[in-house]
Amino acid sequence: MKLYKINETLQHSYYQMPQELFCNEKYKRLSIEAKVIYSFLLNRMNLSRMNKWINDKGEIYLIYTRKEIQSKLNLSDKPVTRAFKELREAKLIKEEKQGFGKPNLIYIGKIEQEELQINDIDIDDYTENVLADNRIKEDYCVGKITILETENLRANKKDNKKHKNNNIDVSQLEIETKKLEDIKQKCELYLFKENQRNIIENTLDLMFYSNNLKIGQAVLPQEVVRSRMQLLNASIIFYAFDKLNYLKQDSKIHNSTNFMISCLYNAITEYYSDSDLQFRIDYGSS
Repeated sequence: MKLYKINETLQHSYYQMPQELFCNEKYKRLSIEAKVIYSFLLNRMNLSRMNKWINDKGEIYLIYTRKEIQSKLNLSDKPVTRAFKELREAKLIKEEKQGFGKPNLIYIGKIEQEELQINDIDIDDYTENVLADNRIKEDYCVGKITILETENLRANKKDNKKHKNNNIDVSQLEIETKKLEDIKQKCELYLFKENQRNIIENTLDLMFYSNNLKIGQAVLPQEVVRSRMQLLNASIIFYAFDKLNYLKQDSKIHNSTNFMISCLYNAITEYYSDSDLQFRIDYGSS
C-alpha cells in the first residue's frame, strides 16, 4: 500500500460538499447519496456559467442525466431517483421538463442557513474559534506554506483581531484551487470520455501542484508551468492525445504519468506553432 507523503497531500481535485448538509437540522436526514449528488450538481454549475445556461430570470440551470450520475456513483436507478426526490422535497433542486426525450433542466436551490443567536455567543470566543479553524486549514498546506510562515499568519491574524480588522483573508489554498478549477473549465473536460477525463485531471493536478516539473532535461519552476497551463484548452488536449497515440507506436513508455505530463506540456507550444504554420500555408503569409 502506498501512503501519502507530505508533498503529495494536494495532488487531487475535489468536489466541495457543504458542511450544512451534515450540521443543519433541515438537511441532516438527507441520505448520503442525496448529499453527494448535490455536491456533484454544485460542481457542474461552473460549466453552466461558462456556457451561459440561464433562463430569462438570470437563474442558472444545468443538465446532468440520471444515467451519468448512476455511472459515476456506481448505483442503480432506484437510489438515484430516490435521492433526487429528497433534494426536491428539501428545496435544494428544481427540475424543469423539456419533453421530446430531452433531459430535465436542473436548477440549484441555495442552502438555507440556520439562524444564529448572536446574543448568546461571546463574540471574542466565536472569533477565536474561527481563527482556530483557519489555522487547521493552513496546517494542511505545509507543502506550500512552511511552519514558520504559518506561525506568521497566526500572528498577523491576532494583530488583525486587535485592530478589529473586518476584512476576510482568502487562504492561499482557496486561491490556488480556484486557479486550477479555472484551467480545468477552459479545458472543457466534459467533452472527453470518462477514462480520458481521469487521466487529464490527474495530469493537470500534478502539473499545477509540483514545485518543479522535469520536462526532458529541463527542470521548470512552478510559476513557469502554471503560466504555460493558462494557455490550455480542449483543442490542445485533443492534440496531445493524438500526439500520444502516435508516439506510443514508436516509443516504449516506462512511466505513463510522466509521459503524459511531458506530452501535454509540449503540446501547448507545438499546437500554436502548428496552427501558425497552417495559417501561413492556407493564406500564403510569409
